[in-house]
Amino acid sequence: MSKTDVIVVGGGPAGASLAYLLASRGVSVTLLERHQDFSREFRGEILLPSGREALQQMGLGDVATSIPHIVQTAFELYANTRQ
Repeated sequence: MSKTDVIVVGGGPAGASLAYLLASRGVSVTLLERHQDFSREFRGEILLPSGREALQQMGLGDVATSIPHIVQTAFELYANTRQ
């Protein structure tokens, strides 16, 4: 594959993953994200098993598990002030 310049618009989970995969294969990538901080409503605080599997497949499993984290074993759901 010849070196190609690619612009990925959006630094969410999909955009960041695509940019990483392309760059790791030698493609020149620019990742554009309009937000300058993490103060958005959605920040990906929870990583579901499917997300962990995706990181494993990208070769980032060891990196992800080395980041300090808490494994959730239960949660409570409230709707209209009722559990």
